[in-house]
Amino acid sequence: MFKYLEHQADMGIYVKGQSWKEVFEDGARAIFELMFAINKNQLTVSKRINIKINAKDIATLFVEWLNELIAQKDIENLVFVQFNIIKLEKENGEYILEAEVGGERFDPGKFEQKLEVKAATYSGLKCGERGGKKFCQCIVDV
Repeated sequence: MFKYLEHQADMGIYVKGQSWKEVFEDGARAIFELMFAINKNQLTVSKRINIKINAKDIATLFVEWLNELIAQKDIENLVFVQFNIIKLEKENGEYILEAEVGGERFDPGKFEQKLEVKAATYSGLKCGERGGKKFCQCIVDV
């Protein structure tokens, strides 16, 4: 579950779920649905990419995850529509995330571009647990 937060010049996202895996996958969906009008009935996956990142804490990992997806979108000219966190755990004092993401080449006839998201930022960054659920929020630069 995700929702957008009002911000003066940019946009905020707030994501909550039962697990960190769910929060990170829904955070990715939030970013891509902010950038593109995605018709779920027309989703296909023509390319898959493996991503592996690490960070000192879960909040930093969240921002790094979103920024890696934004970077791969630009490098590969892909619109990601599938997000599968394979591993998200703490090892030797660091959080490690391994994921497989799938998407297809950007086609303006299929994907209406909405906002250009330049980066997830550390502004307003919070991750934690509330009411038995995990959550993360941050501001994205649009």
